Amino acid sequence: MDSDFFAAPPAGPPAPAYPTAPPRTPTTRRKTQRSWHLGAILVAIVAVAAAGVAVAAGSLLTTHETKTLESRSKAYDATIQSDLAQAAQLEQAYFAERNQYASVEEIGAGVLPGRSGTQITVRYDGTTFCLQGAHLGTKNVYYYSSAAGLLPLGQTCS
Repeated sequence: MDSDFFAAPPAGPPAPAYPTAPPRTPTTRRKTQRSWHLGAILVAIVAVAAAGVAVAAGSLLTTHETKTLESRSKAYDATIQSDLAQAAQLEQAYFAERNQYASVEEIGAGVLPGRSGTQITVRYDGTTFCLQGAHLGTKNVYYYSSAAGLLPLGQTCS
């Protein structure tokens, strides 16, 4: 028999119980850094996308709210114009019967505040009248002149 077979192992550090990672070389270090940078870029892309979605959702809500307010304002404007036309008809009927124009209280409760929310004031002299209509739901004020009818927004009776 061979005597070297039963010989003691050579002296040195003991062998590890589990496999170890290969030694780090410049090539493996670069691969590790590249993969870390790729992960960081992906996280940044996800964060930017999430922020974009949040901003878009916020702008959609703001746009919806703005359109709703514009619609309400237009509805209030239409109510004012309708109430002014009705008040003008009542003024003309009152004038036909009594040969003078009336105050809002005298021409009827159909256009007084509380019915539609329109506030109407009357300014008249002996031959003409001017109705001013406003509503709390809008900042617009409309005028109705006995000479010219319903005036465009921003124009007042002369």
